[in-house]
Amino acid sequence: MGYYTSITETDIFLDKKHFDAVYKKMCELNDYDDLKSGGSFGANNDPKEGERYNSTKWFAWMEYNYPEIYPDMKSILIALGFDLDFDIDGNLVGLGYYDKTGAEDYFLQCFAGYVNDGNYIQWKGEEDNDYYQYTFENGKMFYRKGLMSVSYDEYEPEEYVFGQMSSSDLAAAEWTKKWKAEREAQALESLKELELDNN
Repeated sequence: MGYYTSITETDIFLDKKHFDAVYKKMCELNDYDDLKSGGSFGANNDPKEGERYNSTKWFAWMEYNYPEIYPDMKSILIALGFDLDFDIDGNLVGLGYYDKTGAEDYFLQCFAGYVNDGNYIQWKGEEDNDYYQYTFENGKMFYRKGLMSVSYDEYEPEEYVFGQMSSSDLAAAEWTKKWKAEREAQALESLKELELDNN
């Protein structure tokens, strides 16, 4: 299973002189295990001895040690499922995507500060009214939810901060924490009832 999403429109320009800087940021992302949705639930979050990266946590569709596998920004974007368009000078001028959603937002956030102000990437999810957009302004990336009219100005934009979880991932983590606490309370209550029955 998974939720499919696709890029419907882009206005993007990333000068080739910034490719290495963006690649470096994409590799640095691998140090932030809290952002990763793949891996063993409840597993040890520390890298094994002798490993640079934590082999129990990874970004969706990526290997846990992707910085050791992919030598540049282009290869990381392709591994994530993007199609890339370049101009005659080799600058990145377009992106395509039609695949299950994963961690593409965190990797795109690495463009912030390197692409032109006002650049954007528009998306459409599986649901009829699921439109959203990433915009780049003043060295930051923002998420805007769209309406059926495909307007991105109806909602307050959410800033992505490098190395920090998005609000949707924070909400999911909070829900998981609450769910685990409720299950533990239920298990404790069941244990008490069992002890009473045995006495």
